[in-house]
Amino acid sequence: MSLHLSPQVSPHADSGSGTRRRRLTGSLLVLSRGIVFLAVAILVSGSTRTVAADESADAEAIGELNERYVRAFNERQAEKVADCFTKVGDYGILTGAILSKRPAIVQGHSSFFSSNPKAKLSGKQLQRRFVRPDLVVAHGEWQVENGPEGYPHRGLWDSVVVKVDGRWLYEAIRIYAPVRP
Repeated sequence: MSLHLSPQVSPHADSGSGTRRRRLTGSLLVLSRGIVFLAVAILVSGSTRTVAADESADAEAIGELNERYVRAFNERQAEKVADCFTKVGDYGILTGAILSKRPAIVQGHSSFFSSNPKAKLSGKQLQRRFVRPDLVVAHGEWQVENGPEGYPHRGLWDSVVVKVDGRWLYEAIRIYAPVRP
């Protein structure tokens, strides 16, 4: 970026020292405007990099949350599954029921684990969108091996993930199986 330092002289300027003073004042004005512009440009570009870096770190933390959930599920640890949710989080299951709050999530998963002792979950996140720095909507696919008879063993999931006291947790998860016409 180049700064233009040409003198700014009023059309009513007189000759002599008054003109020189006006030229100097005009040059300083242009210089100060250039410095302000440069400072703003540096701040904006720096904040963009910070947001991108923060988003990258948060995306990694959300990936770790997903892995923690799958690990807890596959270890049949209902309490650890529920710890992946906020205190008021909820989990929508294939039947359409909603398990609201951690105690219901623990009870629902405990029941599932006792009825399906060999079930193994896998999946992956397909999309993620930061709605705000502390709010993410994610979409992915899931698969359960050795799951319950009569239910789909694969499908899609959507989640709302929030940052609470520096930790990413699920506010809501909805699992569903695509309907084929």
